[in-house]
This record gives sequence, C-alpha cells and structure tokens, in this order.
Amino acid sequence: MHWENYILFLFLNLSTNIHLIESLESLFTRSLQTVGVKGVFLCKGKPIENVVLELYEKDTFSFNDLLNRASTDLMGRITFYGSEKEFLTIRPLLKVGHFCNMKVRNMKQISYNIPQIYINIGDVPSKYCDLGVVELSKDTTLECKNNNSTKS
Repeated sequence: MHWENYILFLFLNLSTNIHLIESLESLFTRSLQTVGVKGVFLCKGKPIENVVLELYEKDTFSFNDLLNRASTDLMGRITFYGSEKEFLTIRPLLKVGHFCNMKVRNMKQISYNIPQIYINIGDVPSKYCDLGVVELSKDTTLECKNNNSTKS
C-alpha cells in the first residue's frame, strides 16, 4: 500500500514540475517583434530617390542591432519593416540619411526613437509608424503621424 502512495506522490510532483517548467520556458522565450515605417520624402517640394532608412534595435550595453535597411523609390516613397527576437520589448531607432541641400558629399543624418506603440508581435507588422510627407530641405524632425489602427 505504501508503494501506491509513493506512485501518487511522484505523479503529483512530476505534473506540478512540468507546469513549472512550461511557465519558466515561456518566461525565458524571446518573442519576435517587428517595427514598420512608411512615408514620402521630398527635397524642395520634389520627390527624392535613394534616401536611406535604417531601422535599429537600440542596445544599452552593446552595439545597436540593424533590423533592416531600405531606400526610397523614384517618387520618394518607402514602406519597410524590421524584426528582432528579444526577451524584453525592443527600443526601435530609425536613422535617415540623405543628400538634400548638401553641398558636400557627407550624408545628412536624422535619428528618431520610434514609440513602443508601433511594436508588433510577429513577423509582419499590422501597424506602421507613418512619417507622412517629410520635407528634407528644411530643418526636419521625424514623428509618427498616425494612431494604432493605421495599416500599410
């Protein structure tokens, strides 16, 4: 009769530990997080091609991780996204490089920390940070112009 109690004890202990292991596993699983960006870039009121946009995951103790790099088309348009698996919520950083109004060959850089409300879980974004129309010939700052419900 003691062996029956022992088997019951082992069964209950093992089933409890399996749930604990599954809970710990989900706690330490990295989730795929995606950030999407779209917009139209102009220089002196005209579409500008080859504006370079880079999406980074901002790291504190190491180099920033490049998520994706893309350039505007002939009409100055761009829609792109990047993904990263992380334990914690990513901190997306957008860098924009362009030659609008530049007399030297150095590319002008603009940086923007994308708000976390634009982070999507999964490999394709359901919401994008819409920069709207960005005029690069002026002193430009970037910001997401839309709310959570905007889709690409």
